[in-house]
Amino acid sequence: HNFTVMAGYQEENNDYSYMKNSITGLYSTSNPNVGMGTGDKTVVDTRNGWATRGFFGRVNYDYDGRYLLELNGRYDGSSRFAKGNRWGFFPSASLGWNITREQFMMPIADVVSNLKLRASYGLLGNQAGAALYTFAATMDLNDKLGNYIFSDGRHIFTKAPAVVNPNTTWEKVESKNIGLDFGFFGNSLTGSFDVFQRDTKDMLGPTVDFPDFFGADAPKTNNARMRNRGWELVLSYRGKIGKDIDYSIGGSLSDATAEVTEYEGTRTNPKDNWYKGKKAGEIWGYRADGLIQTQAEADEYNNTYDLSFISGKPWTPGDVKYRDLNGDKKINNGLNTLDDMGDMTVIGNTTPRYQYTINGSISWKGVTVSAMFQGVAKRDWDPGTGAYFWGSGPYAQVTVFKEHLDYWSETNTGAY
Repeated sequence: HNFTVMAGYQEENNDYSYMKNSITGLYSTSNPNVGMGTGDKTVVDTRNGWATRGFFGRVNYDYDGRYLLELNGRYDGSSRFAKGNRWGFFPSASLGWNITREQFMMPIADVVSNLKLRASYGLLGNQAGAALYTFAATMDLNDKLGNYIFSDGRHIFTKAPAVVNPNTTWEKVESKNIGLDFGFFGNSLTGSFDVFQRDTKDMLGPTVDFPDFFGADAPKTNNARMRNRGWELVLSYRGKIGKDIDYSIGGSLSDATAEVTEYEGTRTNPKDNWYKGKKAGEIWGYRADGLIQTQAEADEYNNTYDLSFISGKPWTPGDVKYRDLNGDKKINNGLNTLDDMGDMTVIGNTTPRYQYTINGSISWKGVTVSAMFQGVAKRDWDPGTGAYFWGSGPYAQVTVFKEHLDYWSETNTGAY
């Protein structure tokens, strides 16, 4: 029986102060001194701070190197939350079974040199996404003079206090993992395989919309959950050629996706806002149905569909035809709600899928050469409205590259 116990205390304090003095109407620009001006003078002083405190402990136990147990606990507090919500307890635990140390594995010990099954569960707190004073209505001073001129000149103004939610508290990240470590032939061939799930609970997100006449934005609340699921495979082989040459080759492959599983917020503009079921990295857009090749085809498309939402100009040869997904003869985003996005839909995802790494090395008498390659097997890219990609805009430099010459014409009908 082997025990290890550890306990500790952590404290972190951050104080920020900022002062700005400015004046207009200087006597001389060669001597910029705030005491040598006749115009408007502004003095702005900003101070804020935050602090965290935490108690933590860990207990490790193993029996004969076969059965492994680790218990962790943290009790953390943050100044970002109101007094009744500042503290949270975040436990974690892991179990391991070193199967190769069991008696029934001894007959194949020359082949199976390592086989360990492990599982873990953990809860962590996150307060980084919370504002410094979620429980207090602060009134910020503008660091410049206002645009309104009164009888005695312009003045620094105070911004209206934001609506606060005194009930905000820690986000909680719940992680579950099951893994297998293995090694064969004296650990010449080693590897591991992991499957994990991470649920972020009580995420701080925008709440339901307030009426416009309320005059302020709704505060963030702990109203959302997001789930990450994925897996990872790692393999490595080490070998020897003769007495002087050692080599190794290995690689890894992993994949993970994330989805909002709970959200009590607005259902408007799902392209930019959260909603239940939203996949992280979603790309919203219109489904393309090829390019218009002739003027007759353009005339038919213009006469069939109302395209005014996208552009006030008629479609011409070389333009993209968009599909009328809802059949209303209009190409638009409907009411811009989750229930009615018109012809706009999810057309891709920017999340990197199937990330891989390949590495290898070879050594000879102390001289080593190594190489590594890594990449992503699948990912959609959203060019946005960048002028360089589209080759459009008021700047000459966005149209001088070779790739911008590959556009649609009567002799190049496959380009856009």
